[in-house]
Amino acid sequence: MSITRFGSSRHDAGCNRRATLLLAALCLGIVALGGCADPDRSTRGEVSGTVLLNGAPVTTGEIQFVPVGPTSGPTSGGPIVDGKYHIGYKLGPGVGEYRVQFQGMRPSDRIVMIRGTEHQELVDVFPSKYGPTSPEKRTIKPGKNELDFDLKSE
Repeated sequence: MSITRFGSSRHDAGCNRRATLLLAALCLGIVALGGCADPDRSTRGEVSGTVLLNGAPVTTGEIQFVPVGPTSGPTSGGPIVDGKYHIGYKLGPGVGEYRVQFQGMRPSDRIVMIRGTEHQELVDVFPSKYGPTSPEKRTIKPGKNELDFDLKSE
């Protein structure tokens, strides 16, 4: 009669090695997922909302958040499409005060000659007052910010 001790056969040694590797991989996965928490969520805002001009959705354009006062950091912005915009927190503005600028071009009904070639004239979507000296100011908070704009022509 032979006695086999638990864990002494080659089969058991292979199982133990696999279990150890599986446990190590699981631990590494947990550590990696813990490292995915983004510290920017507490210092940046996710911004979305609507942009109307004279009560109608702006078809196309751009929105920019420019830091003012004690707020520091880069300008943040994104496209306006069918009256809506969204800037995720990774590219969103930092927490603080911002001047909000709008820009965009749209085709007019006029045809203009440029160097002997006809082109459809492009005109500004937004009145100039919403450019670099825009009166629109907003405060960005950590997390989601729903900011709607109902702009008026001059």
